[in-house]
Amino acid sequence: MTTPTSRPQLTVANGFSPQCGTMRAAGGYTDLPNPCEDIQGHSLAKRTIYITDAVFSAVRIHGSALLRDAMDLAYLSSQRPADALRMTEQDIIDAHLIITQEKNKQPLRITITGELAKLMDRIRARKATQDRDRCATDQCPRQAPDRTSTSHPL
Repeated sequence: MTTPTSRPQLTVANGFSPQCGTMRAAGGYTDLPNPCEDIQGHSLAKRTIYITDAVFSAVRIHGSALLRDAMDLAYLSSQRPADALRMTEQDIIDAHLIITQEKNKQPLRITITGELAKLMDRIRARKATQDRDRCATDQCPRQAPDRTSTSHPL
């Protein structure tokens, strides 16, 4: 085991060591007190990075089409980036995007209209172009019977 070198690593190690001592005592391996009892830990500060409009615009302008689509999907659906990246075409039912948020398991039904509808059309067009280009270079993806219903929009 390597020696922890950063505060987050030390926090994890300090959280794990007392558990080992408790398990040794509970399992009858030792009668000695837990050597980690008196260790006082510290809490880690939460990372708070707020992306300004200028930073968002710069990344969007200079990013790839895939990155732009991912950013727009998260923005237009008002979802966390991780939730937006998990969205698939299977989540689209009757002009609604049906998803369950990962963080709080909250189910949502988002109507696909306006800019979000335009984005979905743009994603489908980009995917069709990518598939056509791959097939032109003999790198055509395997054709599954329900390929469009299981592939990610991004």
